[in-house]
Amino acid sequence: MLAWLKELVKQYMEKFKDADKEAEIKESVETKGYKWMIKRVAAMEKMVLTEDAWQWIEAEDNEDILKMLFFVLFLTRLLGDNKYIVDAVRAIFENRKLAYKIGSDA
Repeated sequence: MLAWLKELVKQYMEKFKDADKEAEIKESVETKGYKWMIKRVAAMEKMVLTEDAWQWIEAEDNEDILKMLFFVLFLTRLLGDNKYIVDAVRAIFENRKLAYKIGSDA
């Protein structure tokens, strides 16, 4: 079911590598890090997560997983208030094992 989201994240992350228009985001990530950006976008999206979700994200040190979490969350800004996407993103953030499954090939 989440294969389409995994593929979407992978494609967007590839585009992001070469996109000049994303320079501001790249600069923010480089100076503040993915954890800060995740918190910022989550606040902008008014995303409510459990304490457990925030704890595992805060403790996470795998940069690839943090990068994937940021892009998954950023997709919600790009794709609007689609219930399926919002629910899928929340599931990924609430379940570390699922996040690793999505992020393993992204």
